[in-house]
Amino acid sequence: MTSVRRRTGSLSDKSRNMLVSMIVDEDGRPITPTHTVKNGKRYHYYVSNALLKYGGKSKGWRIPAHDIETLVVREVRQLLWQPAKLSSMVLPPLVPTVLERAKQVAEGMSGAGQNILLRRLVKKVVVEETGVRIHVSFSWLCETEDLPDHVLSVEVKLRRCGRDMRLVLSDGMPAHGGAEPDPALIKVVERAEGWFDSIAFGDGKTVADLARREGVSPAYIKRLLPMAFLAPDIRAAIMEGKQPAELSAQRLTRLPSLPLAWEEQRRLLGFAGRYSSPSQMATVKPWLAENSDQFASALKMLRI
Repeated sequence: MTSVRRRTGSLSDKSRNMLVSMIVDEDGRPITPTHTVKNGKRYHYYVSNALLKYGGKSKGWRIPAHDIETLVVREVRQLLWQPAKLSSMVLPPLVPTVLERAKQVAEGMSGAGQNILLRRLVKKVVVEETGVRIHVSFSWLCETEDLPDHVLSVEVKLRRCGRDMRLVLSDGMPAHGGAEPDPALIKVVERAEGWFDSIAFGDGKTVADLARREGVSPAYIKRLLPMAFLAPDIRAAIMEGKQPAELSAQRLTRLPSLPLAWEEQRRLLGFAGRYSSPSQMATVKPWLAENSDQFASALKMLRI
């Protein structure tokens, strides 16, 4: 069972309710921090008040707290570490003050005082259908009262990724920006590779024999086996948690078919435009990285 509770938190807690009373929707309506508890694990969100009050019958936002908080901190910190940009945004007499305070704030935002500094620097976070607008107070940064806010605009969308909703950047990557290995997705790939090894290079069992041993249907094994032939850079990205946000185990296993051509795989799975590095290539089995034509022959042999 899932329970929902409202929490207010405190600024001394670096990771909780960082944006309380600061985050609103495009119409200025508050988005409130909440959490759910499912199977003993706590999940934090920012939820529109209408959803909290009326439930699913109302329209509103339900945003993973980690995603939006990490996005805001990263964008603000990046701004603070750009002296040329900061200098161009204020009058020359204010530049020394701005640069010195920006450096101090940027360094402080990696410590225990992160919440306090962020709440002084960021006046408002607006969530819209097309992205997020972060209003940064230059008046506080410059220690003057007559400067307009600077608005950081980030193109993001809330999308379903497996069973969860996540903030996703325009390039398909998670808004939180960090590597986040997906155990379920990794299990699909490793299981497929193990099954292929067993059939093609191991004890010579058929798909039907393997299905009986594993306690699954032959159809399920046939659906997963093509995942043993992912492009090396795709496999490496999955193992490192650097896959596109929308690539989940559920999506991968429900594909009608997986192309053997690596470029087609990249387009289908959201990796188009990325290139493998030598370090990525070294992480895959030699037989998997040699020649995709061999994979096609193997698949035909297995009749999958």
